[in-house]
Amino acid sequence: MRLARFTPTGHQTPRPGIVTGTEITDLSAAASSAGGVHELLSVPTDTLHRSLTHAPRYDLTDVRLHPPVPTPQKFFAIGLNSHSHRRELTRAARTDRQLLRMGAGYRLAHPHPELPWAAAKAVTAISGPHDPIIHPPAVTTLDYEGELAVVLARDLHAANDATAAAAIGGYLITNDLTVHEWHDNPVAIGLAKSYPSHGPTGPWLTTPDDIDFDRLTLHTTVNGHIRQHAHLAADLRASPVELIARLSHYCALTAGDIIACGTPAGTGRATHRYLQPGDTITVAIDDLGAITNTVTQPPTTTPESSNGSPRPARGSPCSPPLSD
Repeated sequence: MRLARFTPTGHQTPRPGIVTGTEITDLSAAASSAGGVHELLSVPTDTLHRSLTHAPRYDLTDVRLHPPVPTPQKFFAIGLNSHSHRRELTRAARTDRQLLRMGAGYRLAHPHPELPWAAAKAVTAISGPHDPIIHPPAVTTLDYEGELAVVLARDLHAANDATAAAAIGGYLITNDLTVHEWHDNPVAIGLAKSYPSHGPTGPWLTTPDDIDFDRLTLHTTVNGHIRQHAHLAADLRASPVELIARLSHYCALTAGDIIACGTPAGTGRATHRYLQPGDTITVAIDDLGAITNTVTQPPTTTPESSNGSPRPARGSPCSPPLSD
């Protein structure tokens, strides 16, 4: 089952739907999609089937798709969970002094590899599968990270693998965009992944019964050129089930939480091929669809401080912090 949030042409309020082939059927009669389509998983199957009988249908080309889960309580981005990505960063560190420093610092600060590298990505970064990506001002290292993401269907804490597997509501695609000049500061890793529009997700939520995880292959292209290609079951160091179980021992997970499972090799960081305004990025995963986003210039409005007055110019967001 593929569950989506969408608006037909001429409408503004997102509604839930089920995707079949090239069509989407409106499920508004069965449930609201305000909190996310994962809530449809708790609707009795017979209720869904009754609503499908006379529900309006639309061609996918005539609707706008929205984030399937727009406001999760948590959005985790898992780092260094790909064999191929670890290898490419190790090679790149031989000539990239900043990467070498970061790697050494990681070894010192993170000596226990059983602890997951989990960045809390701000939920306000979430955007739709075809929404524009905003290029932050004064930034030169905006990077793409195509990833498989898993969405929880129920609350979870201190789970084993079996309980974690049963809690999976479905899978979707995300692009865990990262600004590396902010990411290089170890106290700002979450901030480096949290700029508005830097978490496109979609195109829909695919339930576990509709995919074969062992066959999932990810492809990322930039302007039509392949950058990432990975067989996920072989490339991910920890599976989605293992990640959920591990994270649940450190915090209580809740229905709707999104966990991005890690990006494979081919990132801009390893090759210094960063995103520029005008670039178009597509992340596709077999059986899950694809998301396509274009990088745009930032708005020309002046950011304001909390008291409403314009902020003073500061050069770069990664300037040294003020002293205590």
